[in-house]
Amino acid sequence: YKTLTNFLLTLSFYTISINISLYIKDSIFIIIYINNLLLVSKDKAKIIKLKEALH
Repeated sequence: YKTLTNFLLTLSFYTISINISLYIKDSIFIIIYINNLLLVSKDKAKIIKLKEALH
């Protein structure tokens, strides 16, 4: 979790104090639940680029 959090912060994602498992950047939302990620955005190209960065 900590490694993933640090990586997302380097990509300029941020969390909100109410929910630290929600990361936001521009129009991309990442929800972390146990060992799963849910990536949400209206921009499919941004999701593809983020998935490439995560691998």
